[in-house]
Amino acid sequence: MYSFNNDAEKIYFTLFNKSIPEEVYHRFQAVSKKIDNNYPHDKVVQYYELIGKTDDLEALELAARYLRKQPLLTEKFKLMVYLAEIMPDNYDVFINENPKRFIGYIKIIFTIMRTVFKLGKGLIIILFYKL
Repeated sequence: MYSFNNDAEKIYFTLFNKSIPEEVYHRFQAVSKKIDNNYPHDKVVQYYELIGKTDDLEALELAARYLRKQPLLTEKFKLMVYLAEIMPDNYDVFINENPKRFIGYIKIIFTIMRTVFKLGKGLIIILFYKL
């Protein structure tokens, strides 16, 4: 089982299924504090409680973005993606150089099905935590 010490590690692991590089971690922490200051204290506390309680952050973020329930969570996911884009280790995640059209269609179909599943799961999580 992977141990998460904070939101940066958990969000990065959710997105990329690997531990967070130190450079991304420090940049995320610096900006994250500024983002937290833009929200009421109770929303920030709720965000950190959700990060600690929820195993499937991806599902929660998708549903929260759809319902506009947790803008802080969505903002931090966006921040992590922006910071991770510049890392050479994540090149394959953001750039597809595979020229096979059939495989691309299969991946699109799989991604749509996975997104629908994650949205449903996220809606259940939101109902469970009464957000």
